[in-house]
Amino acid sequence: LRASALALWRDARAAITTVAGYVATRRRPRRQLALRMVVEATPCADSRVTLTGRRDAFGMPRPRVNWRINESDWLGVTRFRDTLARAIETNGLGKLLDDRGLNAEGWPVSMMGGKHHMGTTRMHADPARGVVDPVSKVHSVANLYVAGSSVFPTCGWANPTFTILALSIRLADHLKRAI
Repeated sequence: LRASALALWRDARAAITTVAGYVATRRRPRRQLALRMVVEATPCADSRVTLTGRRDAFGMPRPRVNWRINESDWLGVTRFRDTLARAIETNGLGKLLDDRGLNAEGWPVSMMGGKHHMGTTRMHADPARGVVDPVSKVHSVANLYVAGSSVFPTCGWANPTFTILALSIRLADHLKRAI
């Protein structure tokens, strides 16, 4: 995970140059350019999915998602934003405006999740660090497997569909060999 973060910071200059070049070469000048950052949140042991006392229409307990972001995630986003702002201003391309307002829960108003809740049954060879093993079998239950993005050790920044498909095929191959 740290290697991925370091790689991002090493490529930050290329990302900033790409954005700045795009802005500079636009044929029609624009008053504003929207910037949306998609970043990977590091795994946080305090994040949880628990059941509430409320029931749904089928009588099943409703889930409560408590998603936390680590301080290092906030620092990384802030550092990237500040570096980009300096590059835009230094190159005479304008000024990066940032909406740093917070909602009632303390989250940035402009922040939104990717709506892919991942990592709740994290994959790891060590039962103390994950729920499923490398073939998606639940560590403590015989013949119980989990397929989906909940087994991801980290969420990444891209849509999870192809990774889910690859893990499902790997699980299918494993089950086929086990029969």
